[in-house]
Amino acid sequence: MADRKLMEKQFKELDGAIERLKEVERELGELKPPDRVFDSQIESLRSKLKQPQRVDEVEQELTALRKSMEEYVPAKPPPAERVKERTAPPPPPRPPSRQPDSLFPPELAELYSDATLIGSGGFARVFRAKRKSDGKEVAVKVPISLDSSTGKSFVREISAWQRLSHRNIVKLYDMNVLPTPYLEMELCQKRLDEMPKPLDVKEAAGIVFHLAEGLKHAHSNGTVHRDLKPQNILLQSDVPKIADWGLSKISAESTSSTRSTFSPVYAAPEQLASQQFGKPDHRTDIYQMGVIFYELVTGEMPSKADNITELMAQIINQEPPRPSAVNPEAAAVEPMIMKCLRKEMRDRYQSVDELQKDLAEYLEMEYKDSLKKSQGDMRRSGYYCAELFLLHVTRGDLAEALKYAADLDHYAGEGSKSDLDSLIAEFQQRSKDGLGIPAESVERAAMILHQVRMGR
Repeated sequence: MADRKLMEKQFKELDGAIERLKEVERELGELKPPDRVFDSQIESLRSKLKQPQRVDEVEQELTALRKSMEEYVPAKPPPAERVKERTAPPPPPRPPSRQPDSLFPPELAELYSDATLIGSGGFARVFRAKRKSDGKEVAVKVPISLDSSTGKSFVREISAWQRLSHRNIVKLYDMNVLPTPYLEMELCQKRLDEMPKPLDVKEAAGIVFHLAEGLKHAHSNGTVHRDLKPQNILLQSDVPKIADWGLSKISAESTSSTRSTFSPVYAAPEQLASQQFGKPDHRTDIYQMGVIFYELVTGEMPSKADNITELMAQIINQEPPRPSAVNPEAAAVEPMIMKCLRKEMRDRYQSVDELQKDLAEYLEMEYKDSLKKSQGDMRRSGYYCAELFLLHVTRGDLAEALKYAADLDHYAGEGSKSDLDSLIAEFQQRSKDGLGIPAESVERAAMILHQVRMGR
């Protein structure tokens, strides 16, 4: 009982802090700074709006900013300069820039050029930049502030990410703490939360299937994510990839309790009430995959409320509406989603592989049906044949993969035909030798699928 009262008190305090931050955000939007000299202070304040634990600091900074703006007197140029300003031709317009130069750390200027801000959160900013060593465009993630808490989160992200190498996980190219802490990673085209929803159910199931493949790799390396949400899932040439491993926990090496810094709307019951449901583990990721799957096929969240206290109470105590009640077309995947969203961890899928097996069975039926209906349309037939091929390659089923590879050979263009023939020969030899399908062959199969999708 005492634990519940404490939890309710903490929820109310968190809810109050969030409301105060919303008010700060509203007031920031109404500010009319007299000059760009205040840009860095405003940006610093905005970067802290998602950190309820810093609400007192944010309100104090806003008060100080208002006072500075009231006392600010712009410098006047001497008379000669004012005459010059009136008579000199106006300077040529500067090309538009999506990011002020001052935000990208000057210490990294020797490594990168053309830095453009493409994302910002409570912990870090992400820039698109060109690597000077070879001209490759990459994403560079830089902490916003350099306090001890940020340092620990940054080290945690590096230590987890270093262990992972998979096509469904954003690649980490480089990292360092000098001359300033940064991560250099794969540049992706968009985030999952930017896609219009609801998605076609088959498309949503395909995304979740491949995300499960990335999670399976992470779990096999002893790492769970614990903050899966569409904002942390990027897409590169339609391949979904999991990013932001800053909250991950290396289960083989850590006995610490779960950190509370996660996204409440995607949180699992055990993240909100561990004494009732147990400590979070790999099944927490499975729950969050269920939330994402639900959102993709319905366009809505399984739990929603006007304030965070009600939201958390719903996640802990109430069953969400069935997806088919929101979108009747989701009926076929509803059992999978609802199993992911079980309150008790023992009632969910016990491994990502179990979920992936059910997804594969659904997708195989759907792709076969679509392939049958697409006869006469070479491009569509090739697309669904390629999907079936990759599905069985990913699942390690050589016999079925070879069957669809032979069919795919009829649809492949000149650009992908030689690659496909080489892969077929490799699979035939592996089948004779009783060998499985290595990860690099899955990557090659995925590239062929992309070529067929592009009609090459």
